[in-house]
Amino acid sequence: MTDTKSEIAWKSLNDRIEAIQTGGYPTPIRQYLDEIHGKERFEWGNDRDQTYNYIRKQYPDERSSVLYALYVAYSFYLEDIEALELDSSRTGYEKLKKREEIRDHFFRGKLKEIIFPPHPSQKVEEFVLFAEDYVQKQPLTFSNERKRKFQMIRNEIFKSDSYEVRKWETSKTKKQILTLIFQRELSLMGDIEKTHFLEAKLREEEAGHFWN
Repeated sequence: MTDTKSEIAWKSLNDRIEAIQTGGYPTPIRQYLDEIHGKERFEWGNDRDQTYNYIRKQYPDERSSVLYALYVAYSFYLEDIEALELDSSRTGYEKLKKREEIRDHFFRGKLKEIIFPPHPSQKVEEFVLFAEDYVQKQPLTFSNERKRKFQMIRNEIFKSDSYEVRKWETSKTKKQILTLIFQRELSLMGDIEKTHFLEAKLREEEAGHFWN
């Protein structure tokens, strides 16, 4: 942290984790930080002093110091994320993993969960991005090899939350995965044959037989 207004609060932030969840702080806190960032960037000409004064006016007690410390860290985080999104050399999966590294760098443990609460749909997204990344890097693999690899990674990503995560797999995401697995076979089919093939595989997947 390089902002002197936030250094002390940041150093003692771990002592306030529970208070952030129960002590009258804005919720969801990430939405609040995004709103402040938008104001600082588009209304206040990136004037950090205006940001500090705005937060102090809203929360005149110690919460302002905590929120400001969080905001400064979050603004640095967003800078790194913006640079990452502009990096065309990385695949979507590589960006996802790097994004997680950046979050871990700025926000550790419970604090990261407060700002970025986990959701089952994120694991579905991770699986799809992994599959796309794998096929892009291993274009010559056959469907049986892809299916084995995808199943192994799917089990790793979904883990003990498998039932809850599967509820967030939509027909669209399932079709994406099937299309990636059977890319070679589909490339040899006409449009109608492709449709029938994917519909049959999708029925098999939704019946719970495909990954067994």
